[in-house]
Amino acid sequence: MQELGRKGCAPETLRSYRWNLQAFYKTLPEGRLQPGATQRWRDDLLQQGYQPNTVKHRLSSVNGMLSHLGLWQYQVENLPTVDPDLQPSLSRGEYLRLLRAARSLRKPKAYLLCKVIASTGLAVNCMDAVTVEAVKAREIPPVTGKGRPLPLPGTLAEELLQYAGDQGISSGPLFVTRTGRPLSRANITLAVQKLAEEAGLPPEKCNPRCLQRLYHTTLQGIEDNVARLARQAYESLLEQEQLAIGWEGGFLR
Repeated sequence: MQELGRKGCAPETLRSYRWNLQAFYKTLPEGRLQPGATQRWRDDLLQQGYQPNTVKHRLSSVNGMLSHLGLWQYQVENLPTVDPDLQPSLSRGEYLRLLRAARSLRKPKAYLLCKVIASTGLAVNCMDAVTVEAVKAREIPPVTGKGRPLPLPGTLAEELLQYAGDQGISSGPLFVTRTGRPLSRANITLAVQKLAEEAGLPPEKCNPRCLQRLYHTTLQGIEDNVARLARQAYESLLEQEQLAIGWEGGFLR
C-alpha cells in the first residue's frame, strides 16, 4: 500500500484496493493461501450476482498483490471488460411476466424485490434500507447519509406495508432471512432468477442489474417525452403570438 501511495495513487484507489484484498483474505481458510483460492473467489463472486466488470476490478487488486509478492502461481486469468450496452435488456412486458410468475408461484418476497428495484432503481446492496419506517414515510433514505432519498410510489408502499403486516414485521428491514438477517446480494439475485423459468424468460435477463436498467431507461423515455411535449407547447405559443403580433407581408408596410 505504501508503495502504491508513493507512486501517486489516489486515496480512493488505495481504499478500494485495500477493501478488495481484505474481502479476498476473509475467504481464505484460516487465512492461508492455497492453490485455486483465487479462482474459487472469482467464481463465487460471479455466482453471487456481481457484474463481470466489478469482479474484474476486484481480481485486478488481488492479482496485483500476488504479482508484487512473486506468487504468480496463485494468480487467475481476469475477465474481459463487458460493455454495459451489450448486456441483455428487460422490456416492460417481460418485467410484467416476472411479476405474474411471482404471483402465480405465491412468492411475495420475490415479487416485491422485483418491484422495488424496477420502481426505484435501488442498488441491491442498499436493500436493507427498505424498512417499515421508510415505507411509512414513502421514501428510502440514502444509505451513506449523502444524496437524496428515493421516493416510493404509493401503490408500492401499500403493498410493502401489507407484506410487513403479513410477515409480522413491525420495524426495521422488510427483506430478511428466516433468522431475521437482511438478505445478501446472492439471496436477492437468486430470488429473481428463480422466476425466469416460470416466466419463460432467459436467465441472463432476470437479475437485479436488468431491473435497474429498466428503471433508468423507462424514466429516461418519460423525460424525453415530457421534453418533446414542452418544445411542442412552446412552438405553439410562438405561433399564436405570431398570429397576434407577427410581421405579415413586411414590417414597414
